[in-house]
Amino acid sequence: VKLGTMGWRVVVSDLDARRPIWIGGQNRKQESFEAFFTWLGPEKTKLIRLCVMDMWKPYLAALKKRCPAAAVVFDKFHVVAKMSEAMDTVRRNEYARLNGKQRTFIKGQRFNLLANRGSLSKTGREELAQTFKANRRLYTAYLLKEDFDRLWSYKSPTWMLKFWISWKEGLKWKRLEPFQKVVRMVESHWEGIASWCDEANHVPLGFVEGLNSRIRK
Repeated sequence: VKLGTMGWRVVVSDLDARRPIWIGGQNRKQESFEAFFTWLGPEKTKLIRLCVMDMWKPYLAALKKRCPAAAVVFDKFHVVAKMSEAMDTVRRNEYARLNGKQRTFIKGQRFNLLANRGSLSKTGREELAQTFKANRRLYTAYLLKEDFDRLWSYKSPTWMLKFWISWKEGLKWKRLEPFQKVVRMVESHWEGIASWCDEANHVPLGFVEGLNSRIRK
């Protein structure tokens, strides 16, 4: 199953059928997710092999309590979102730290800094190049942000860990505290991130985010 949150409702989707199977709950408390298992019943609950979810502790506690045998994969979308938040915090910090002409190279660059380089227009790439010439710290942060996505390219947990260690080495002495927060978040949830390496756990995620967007409308 794929677990998501839409406003004040929990959305549970069938990953095989690619459709929602339950929408309920009143908030983001553990009891809201547990209501799904009550609705599903103990026999069908035992058949759940995998749950893809964000890193919200109450929902994880509900899963471990009601369906302890299921594997957990933390949704890449939510992990990468934390990295984007860190990148944006670095941008704001740099803007606040500087003044005068130095600020002009940062102003208006939020979209370019958060977007994947491959999706930028020629103008966007040129604007980024000017920003990076003027601000080395933003350049370093951007390279780390872009490289972070490679974490999900590995099929072996051993190689994923090697990449992660190498990525952290690139962060040393860079004075990027928002990125250090991402490091602590990833390492405290490593098991659910590394479980993506199991080929059996490679599941379609994009359709759920699209589905939630359509439901909100």
